[in-house]
Amino acid sequence: MSLEFYLAGPLAHAEWTEIAHLARSFGAGAIGVGPHATLQLDVNPGDHAQAQAAVAQSCLPLSTVPVLVAPLSAPARRLAPSLATALRPQLADAPATPLHISLDLPGVAADITIALHDADAEIDSPHLESPAVRVGLEAVSARVHDVASELLGAAQTRGVGRRETPATDHRPIGWIELGKERVALGAGFASPTLGADVADLLAHMDVESWITPWGGVCFPDLSPGEAEVIARFLAPRGFIFDADSPFLL
Repeated sequence: MSLEFYLAGPLAHAEWTEIAHLARSFGAGAIGVGPHATLQLDVNPGDHAQAQAAVAQSCLPLSTVPVLVAPLSAPARRLAPSLATALRPQLADAPATPLHISLDLPGVAADITIALHDADAEIDSPHLESPAVRVGLEAVSARVHDVASELLGAAQTRGVGRRETPATDHRPIGWIELGKERVALGAGFASPTLGADVADLLAHMDVESWITPWGGVCFPDLSPGEAEVIARFLAPRGFIFDADSPFLL
């Protein structure tokens, strides 16, 4: 029996330690990584309620709905956790096919799109006739909640719940120069599951990482030395840093 949950925030030592624990406790030592920044546990039916409670009580940056975050956008990374936290109680009763929100990720088909600017954000939805609205960054969560409430109304539910994965040519794979002697490192996988031992290794590295909308992992802000060490340790463990690899999922 599958238990799937969405992430919308950074992972470091505590979070990867939690993921390793969940994998060992409920997933026979493994956890799935999927599109839309999801993690998935293959749980025994009798353990489903206990696993669900363990996930809910964990330190993971959970989201009630998929928030597709541009992992290389520092403003998006800053906003995502607070957005997910603000929406969690408000959208707790969302339908089984949830809203999809894209955060600073151009060209992605989502129910609500948020484009970030220096001091404000533009919020739009293809399901509504009203034009896009620009609001201050501090008002993003409230505006997204208002749009979500409209979409979940009886007259607006048709077509809501887009599950399209962003185009793969935009996913961050490999070594990405950021300037000022900082780099990002993105990886995809040869297998859709991670072992608890790999989660332990990521916990020991204790650097910021994100599960991406494409079902990979991105380390968005590293020194070149850190990136070299991470790539060296993870490449033999199923992490793929070559966007042209035939083994990339």
